[in-house]
Amino acid sequence: MIAQLDLFATPPAPPRAAPALMPLTSDDRDAAAALAAVAAGHEDTVARETMRHLVRIGLLHVTLTRIMITKEGRALLERAGVAA
Repeated sequence: MIAQLDLFATPPAPPRAAPALMPLTSDDRDAAAALAAVAAGHEDTVARETMRHLVRIGLLHVTLTRIMITKEGRALLERAGVAA
């Protein structure tokens, strides 16, 4: 008996690799260093303009009483290998 060829069968998909992360730029490393200082409670060592920049790009959230690292900021710290 002749085996039938299934023209509509789709081959199994190959396993997906994790997406490659882009290397950190010097700006990313600077931001990660500032975020690490904030995470360690040393926000007074971070320049005011740097804090403003981190807020503008969404890595920090500042209120009258608190400074919080956003999810995006924590993701950058993780990519940089810094524990927050």
